[in-house]
Parts: sequence; structure tokens; C-alpha cells
Amino acid sequence: MNRSIRILAILLCVQLVLVFWLVWQQRAKSTGESNGSLINLPNSEIDTIVLKDEKSSLTLQQQDGAWILPNLFGFPASNQRVDEFLDQLLKIQLAWPVGTTNEAAKRFKVTDSNFERKITFQSKGKTLATLYLGTSPSFKKVHARTKSRDKTYAIPFSTYQAETKANHWLDDTYLHLNAKNIASVEMPAFTLTHTNDGFTLSDLSGDEQMAEASVHDFIDKLTHLGFREVIGKGELSPNKRGEEIFRYRITLKSGEKIDYVFSQPNDQTDYVLTPSSTDYAFKLTAYSVDVIRKIERAALISPVETSSAKSDKEAKASE
Repeated sequence: MNRSIRILAILLCVQLVLVFWLVWQQRAKSTGESNGSLINLPNSEIDTIVLKDEKSSLTLQQQDGAWILPNLFGFPASNQRVDEFLDQLLKIQLAWPVGTTNEAAKRFKVTDSNFERKITFQSKGKTLATLYLGTSPSFKKVHARTKSRDKTYAIPFSTYQAETKANHWLDDTYLHLNAKNIASVEMPAFTLTHTNDGFTLSDLSGDEQMAEASVHDFIDKLTHLGFREVIGKGELSPNKRGEEIFRYRITLKSGEKIDYVFSQPNDQTDYVLTPSSTDYAFKLTAYSVDVIRKIERAALISPVETSSAKSDKEAKASE
């Protein structure tokens, strides 16, 4: 009798486990996927990304294998930044949804009429997928829903990563140069020539030597020129360009000569830069330009120490 009861109890437990497993499986199918991708698209198919918030939108477009900003005169975007953005979104795997209804989507701000960000992925003019980003449940997490799903998920992403301002995406290294490729630098008051020993003043006298740290700092400023804004492409109007303040020339070892022309509109402290190497025009802060403009020849040299001066120094050190 006791044995029969034990067998029946074991069978009941097995049935309960089986029922629980079946219910769990059914719930998994009805409430959402637990191991699919948020956006099931290969990176290589996407050639256009449209980012939209409540007030503005921005388009990133692929052209000849590189990303550009069509709304910013076609200026190059940072390929690394765009690729990292895509990689992070396309690698996100789905966990359990936090909402499964339209009401939940409205509450989490992931609908077509109410969102923090709307991201559209396109290929050859055709929309491949649309993603809505909404409220944030915690640090570095955001509620998200794709247009093809009713379910809302909390994903490891932040709204600011889908910035709609062009300055976030543009290639801020566009004006950078490799110092190794420079043959000479012609400033208004002096010329530096690149030799095997580094950059040397063309008129360096016998009692002068290059102040290596100062020269390195100066060349670093020239080769890592930054800008505040891209303000145009092609010829600027006289009012927008302003009066020329100064210029310098960099000659590359390839023979290419790049003239850097700085002007200043009457009502602004910022400078306008129009390099001869590109059609784009840039706005730069007064500080970033003045540290180059106001450099003097004397700041790049130091006197050669004579043997008598060296002897005096050694004598004082031994006292």
C-alpha cells in the first residue's frame, strides 16, 4: 500500500514538472524571444541611417565605402564612430520583454508618434528596419522596440549614442596630418625644414640650436588642427569669410602645397579657415588659432652653450 502511494506521488511530481515545463515553453513563445537579435540585419546591407528626435533629424549615408553627412555639405563622417554604433546595436540579443502591448509601448515612449529616438536603417532607398528608443529604466539602458514587433525590451544602450547633431558624427580628424609626411612649414616670420634630425629653422645660426620640446609642441598643433564647425563648401561670401588675418603653408614630401588661410568676420572672435587642400570651410576658436599665429621664432630656439659657460657651470656645481 505504502509502495503504491509512493509510486503515485512520484508520478504526480513528474506530471507537475512536465506541466510546468510546457507552461513555461508556451509563455516563452507568447511573450517573446529569449535569444534572438534585436535587429536581424547584416551590417553590409545598410547604406543609410536616419536618426530622428522630436525636433530634428540627421542622415548618415555610405558613399564609395565611407560614411558621409548629406545634410552637412556631404562632409565625411567618422567611419569608426558609425561602425561602432552599428556593431553595438546589431549585436544586441533579446532578453525577456518588459512590455507586450500597445499601452506598454506608449508608456515606454517607443511608438511612431512618441519616442526619444527613431532610427531607420535603409538600403538603396528601401527601409530595412525601424527602431524606437524611449525612456531609460536605469543607467546605460533604454527601452526599445522595433516597428515589426509589439514587444518592448530594455537594452544595453543609451539615447545619446543616437545623437541627431552632426558634430557628434563628423570626422574631427579631417585636418590632421602625419608629421613624417611634411617637408617644410612656411610661417610669416620663419620657415621650418624637415631634415633627418627633425624640424630645423632654415636660417639657424651657429650659436643657436633648436628647442626640441617647443618645436615638437608647435608641429603637434599644426598636425592636429581641430575645428568647431563646418560652415560651408565652395567659395564663401565676403561677409561670411571676413578679412584675411594671416596664412601659412605646409609642403608635403609628395610635393603638394597646402595653404592655410585664416580670416575673421567683423562681428566674430572665431576664425574662418579655408585650406587649399579642400573645398570645405571651417570655423575655429580664437584660442586654437592664436597659439599658432602668435608663435615667434625665438620660442623655437635656445642658445648654444659655449665651452667657457659650461666650465663656469661645472665649477659652481663643484663648490
